[in-house]
Amino acid sequence: MLTIRFRADGGYLSLHMDGHATGSPAVCAGASALACTLAGWLDRHGAEADSRLEAGTGAVRCRDTAEAKEFLKEIIVQLMQGGEE
Repeated sequence: MLTIRFRADGGYLSLHMDGHATGSPAVCAGASALACTLAGWLDRHGAEADSRLEAGTGAVRCRDTAEAKEFLKEIIVQLMQGGEE
């Protein structure tokens, strides 16, 4: 089972993912791709951020700014749609 958590706390936004979307490699790959997209976008936009992305687990954390929050919202929408098969 893939568990995804979002958090806004202490001036930071974070995305944590653990597990695998068993039975659906496409959903698992899609979730991983979106986490990598988020980490890359934050890096390219000079956001104060850090990420740890590995097989079966990952976390992306950044300073809570309006721009980062809007992009994270888009990632959240895509992750929610990925689970609707």
